[in-house]
Amino acid sequence: MPGQVVPLNEDHVCSFCVHDTPSLYYGEDALRQVFDRHKAQSRAQNRPYDCLLLLSGGKDSIYALYKLVKDFDMNVLAYSYYTAFVDEQAPLNVQNAVETLGVDLLINRHDEAQKRYLRHNIAKFATADISTSKGKASLAAVSHLLCVGCGDGYRKSAYQVAKKHGIQLMIDGGGNPVAANLNIFLNPASKTRYQELVAKPLMEVCVNPVFRNVFYYKNILRHMPILNPDIVLRSLANKTGIQLSTIYETIKKIQGRGGIEELGLYNYVAWDERVMVDTIERELGWRRAAGRSTTTRFDCKVHILLDHIRKQTLGVAEKEVLYSNMIRREMLTRDEALQRIETENREEEAIIDDVVQEILGMIGASDKFEAIQRLYA
Repeated sequence: MPGQVVPLNEDHVCSFCVHDTPSLYYGEDALRQVFDRHKAQSRAQNRPYDCLLLLSGGKDSIYALYKLVKDFDMNVLAYSYYTAFVDEQAPLNVQNAVETLGVDLLINRHDEAQKRYLRHNIAKFATADISTSKGKASLAAVSHLLCVGCGDGYRKSAYQVAKKHGIQLMIDGGGNPVAANLNIFLNPASKTRYQELVAKPLMEVCVNPVFRNVFYYKNILRHMPILNPDIVLRSLANKTGIQLSTIYETIKKIQGRGGIEELGLYNYVAWDERVMVDTIERELGWRRAAGRSTTTRFDCKVHILLDHIRKQTLGVAEKEVLYSNMIRREMLTRDEALQRIETENREEEAIIDDVVQEILGMIGASDKFEAIQRLYA
């Protein structure tokens, strides 16, 4: 990774090596057993859908839809959750896919609350001081707050949709097992657990207190079945690092008592970028964002700004960590990764100012452009 010093633990082992573990796949045979069970239940109960799929328009979820329909003969209800900041290509990818595959689609637009949430956080970011290493570290630690929380709203509202339609299986078509983990740049490996459980939540409260964002939490909670065991257990897994296999097995036991089962497709299906992109481009007319060659995280305009701020404060962008993971798994050569980084950086530099001005214009914060620009320029 050019110019980036990777943190080492007390044994002088690279944090990537400490945290990087081989992806665990249960295999498609195990997945077919789960699907057969749900198909039998839906047929017996005369329900039109076997599952609900979270469909964003990125390559992971579009390929998941393709697999569900073509390889597993599932009757899918696709569910998309859009904010004002979604790239125009993502909804086009979704529409092309559902029309080609003959799948029903529900869309939830969630704009105004997300705009207010981002406007508040942009105001906080605009006052950040990155002239010192301490200032950069502080901003890096809370940079994720720039995201508008659509992931939480997406999953939690999806439970309500599944319940309304009598669907007992919800499938996450994302959850890329090769995805980047930037926590290792915030703290050495030995402090990552402290960072996740104590430091990070406290910083979130200081920067983005609940009472300043009542509208946001109200909208999220309105969609949230608070006692749903899936949400509780998945949150526990994310915060504590418990193996997902353990979490899923626990979920299955709880599911037997009547809950909605949630399944991460890429815990069963091997994630192979080349196969995925080739398939959905050829079969479903999937396209990348205009003027960009990246296949990852293009569907949200805010993410471009977030990644640039991370590069300025951490010295590394998310895609560089992702490509490092892909190199270790022999999905990509080092030369290919470096070429991608060079190309994608050049493409993003050409549009970043325009994208930021567009985002700030949407939330009524155009006067903050110069203050935000200094955080990434």
